[in-house]
Amino acid sequence: MKKLLFFTFCLFSITLSAQINRYTKPIESNYQSAPPLTMEQMQLIAKSRAIERANNHKLFLQYVDKSSEYIKAGKWDYALKYIERAEQTNYINNRLYYNKGIAYFNLKKKGKLKKVIRKANKNFYFDVAELLTIKLNSL
Repeated sequence: MKKLLFFTFCLFSITLSAQINRYTKPIESNYQSAPPLTMEQMQLIAKSRAIERANNHKLFLQYVDKSSEYIKAGKWDYALKYIERAEQTNYINNRLYYNKGIAYFNLKKKGKLKKVIRKANKNFYFDVAELLTIKLNSL
């Protein structure tokens, strides 16, 4: 009995001291943490991000133009490949949705056309959604 009492007392005191030490001890600093950035470094980062966004937008417009050329030529699969590349730049516009919808319409893919219409409505391209809905109803 004495051993059991002694064991619980020791266990309780160790747990209590661990709880106290956990909150009273300051947080150790990470020796691998980077020092704060200077103003010049932050400006360089901002400029590089702006250049990257401009390049992505330029690529987006090129991909959408190329997809439009393939749509006019009737090469629906090639158009969809360029549309996918355009979507990877994280830009959108009404022409992108229209081209994608027309490609799916001509490939007779109703389910994917419906998804394009939903996305166009979600991104407030109601005129494109209306035109594609007319196409969908004619399938």
